[in-house]
Amino acid sequence: MKFNLCTSGYFYDDAEKRKELEALGFVFENIKETWHIVKTTTIEINSLEELLAFTEKWGDIVLNNDTIEIYDYYRE
Repeated sequence: MKFNLCTSGYFYDDAEKRKELEALGFVFENIKETWHIVKTTTIEINSLEELLAFTEKWGDIVLNNDTIEIYDYYRE
């Protein structure tokens, strides 16, 4: 199943974290000396085992219909 992938955070000044997210397909732009996500991506997960492996690597997630959110920042 294909999911839209997003993050709780919108900006990432940590270069290593940006590089990891770019490997997933996120696109960043430097806006006023802060790196912001300007394009999200999609991911294909076809089993519970794949979803568990994803959470093992990325930590907490929020799953909602067709979207997986990497929960890496404060969220209301």
